[in-house]
Parts: sequence; structure tokens; C-alpha cells
Amino acid sequence: MSGKTLLCHSAAGLRRRCGASVHCTAGDGQIALGTYVAASTSVRFVDWPWASPGRGLAVLGASGLAWTAFSERRHIYDLGSWAYAGSMPTLAGIGLAQLAQ
Repeated sequence: MSGKTLLCHSAAGLRRRCGASVHCTAGDGQIALGTYVAASTSVRFVDWPWASPGRGLAVLGASGLAWTAFSERRHIYDLGSWAYAGSMPTLAGIGLAQLAQ
């Protein structure tokens, strides 16, 4: 086993992975809530998925894409929180998998 494998299976590695999972899941929840609020504010209806789905989805998609691109760029290039593998396809320096998510 490599040192990296041993680290991943240590208690510290487990805590780090669990902490990262909680952090990322909470961040995804905040993005979902924020994009819904942006869409609701834009179309002026909380029930926009039924009242005005086209306009709401356009704002939801645009704001979600913008926030994801900002967050990825900040965490990769400014904070150094993570890095992409060399095989990760990118668009303007942002991973395509993250943008598609």
C-alpha cells in the first residue's frame, strides 16, 4: 500500500473526507437555494415552476452556472482548495464536469 492509501484509510483521512463531503453538500444546497431565490425574485413568483417555468428556468440556469464558475475559479486558483487532474476537460479553466453539474 502506498502512503497515500494509508492516509486515506486513517482516522485523520476519514475526518478530512467526511468534512469535505459535508462542506461540498452544504455548498450545493446553498447554490440550489440561491438560484431558486434569484429565479423567484426575477419572475416575482415563488411558485414560478408552475406560473412561469420558462423565465424561471432561464434565470435558474444562468445564475447556477455563474455561481459554479465563480466558486470553482476561486477555490482552484485563489484559495488552492483543490486542483483538476490533467485529464479533466476544461472550458476557460473551469472543469466541464462541474459546469454540467
